Amino acid sequence: MTPQSVATPSGESGAAPNMFTRERIGEGGAARVATLVALLDAQEQQPAVRRLRAWAFEALAPQPGESVVDVGAGTGTELRRLAEAVAPNGRAVGIEPNPGLREEAARRAALLGSAATFIDGDAADLPFTDGAVHVLRCERVFQHLHDPEAAAHEFARVLSPGGRVAVLDSDWGTVISHPGDPDVVRRYTEANWRRMPNPFAARHLPNQLRAAGLLVDHDIGSAALVMPPRALLGSGVLHRNADAAVEEGALTRDEADQLLADAMAAARAGTAFFSVTMFAVIGRKPDG
Repeated sequence: MTPQSVATPSGESGAAPNMFTRERIGEGGAARVATLVALLDAQEQQPAVRRLRAWAFEALAPQPGESVVDVGAGTGTELRRLAEAVAPNGRAVGIEPNPGLREEAARRAALLGSAATFIDGDAADLPFTDGAVHVLRCERVFQHLHDPEAAAHEFARVLSPGGRVAVLDSDWGTVISHPGDPDVVRRYTEANWRRMPNPFAARHLPNQLRAAGLLVDHDIGSAALVMPPRALLGSGVLHRNADAAVEEGALTRDEADQLLADAMAAARAGTAFFSVTMFAVIGRKPDG
């Protein structure tokens, strides 16, 4: 598996311009990356994420000597696990366009003695030759893509005959949020959807992988990610989303302030509830 040269980022990649992309680390960037790392670390400790990742890992069945790729590798937790499974002669490469996350992933891999490596890249333009990858995984990336179909075709291109891919993503149409006036919560949620490139990513995954020429397992994994109430206090996500909803006219300022006050009070009391369902789809490249 020999990476080709990776083009200089143009800012017009297949991903939305958010913290998961090729963000510069300049002024304020380090703080944003630290916030993102903390969020990813908190999420991966949740039982739902652990269960779904374990299900996908078992379905992928990485073997010693195989080449594995994690697209959107984040802090590298799952790639380190894959690297261990394909040792001693396999190769594990993480594609991570965010330089801050890539640096943190490399730091953790070195600290833990992992053979995992991390490079820049784009889900729709992977730096590998045709058929070079035995196992590929991609978690919570498609929701950020303007052209997820292109990424699915790219995954099919780089997979070897018999190669396996696991794509895990959220479907933001499954969000459950409490407390809040139902009509206000609905308008807040719909405003969030409008700002996302691909908010209903998960429900489209099976057909997108099939359209790319992959065989899709009928067994689709799922898990509801339920965040601990107090996790809502420190992220700032609710406040940023509420402000954006006010700016676009989906909420009045008074409605947003009341929604935030109710949510923060419930979070402090431990009675807030927030969940979104994640799904995992397994695709296989036909032999020959």
